[in-house]
Order: sequence, then C-alpha cells, then structure tokens
Amino acid sequence: MKYQIFICTHEWELIAENFNFEKFFAGEYDHERKLGLIREAWDGDIPLYLHDVSILSPDYIIEVAKGIVTEEPVFSIFDKENITFEEMVDEIWARRREIVQVTDGDENPYE
Repeated sequence: MKYQIFICTHEWELIAENFNFEKFFAGEYDHERKLGLIREAWDGDIPLYLHDVSILSPDYIIEVAKGIVTEEPVFSIFDKENITFEEMVDEIWARRREIVQVTDGDENPYE
C-alpha cells in the first residue's frame, strides 16, 4: 500500500493512497487510537491515516507500533516498495529535510 507523508514544523500526517476523508468523517474506518496519536484510521493492523500535532519522532512511532502494525512488508513510500512499517518510518526520517514544509515564523525542528 502506497503512502504520502506531510510534515510541517508542528504536525505530521501519514496517509494511505486508498484513504478517504469523507469516509473517515462518516465513521467508516476503525478510529481506535492504537498508537496514541491525535487521529488514526485503521484497516485491521494496517494504518490508513496517522496524524499527530507534534514533531515526528521515528523511534517512538516504531516502538509503539510493535505488535500493533503488521510486520509484513506491505508498505510503499517514495521510491521504496514492499517494505515494513519500520523501514517506511526510517525512510521518511532519512528524507525529512527534503519534505518538511516550514511554517512561516517557525524554526525548523528537523534541521
């Protein structure tokens, strides 16, 4: 499953390609907060939408995801396909400086 990541200086979102905000707001997804984030949408053990108002902390996300997110290599992001969730988060972190959108007036915490 292919994902997009949006990171700014104070929040981040990880969104699956088949995620639909209308279905999310209509309550058609599992909204259980399995990882303790502000918003989450799930299809079993596969996250469809993860959103938090904080700086992305890969070590924390990877640690809390153990035993919750599937360990199967079903994730894809950027040019990487069929990787684990941990590998996907590591890839996002490796590219953070390229993808962060700095909010005017904020310092970049990813520098």
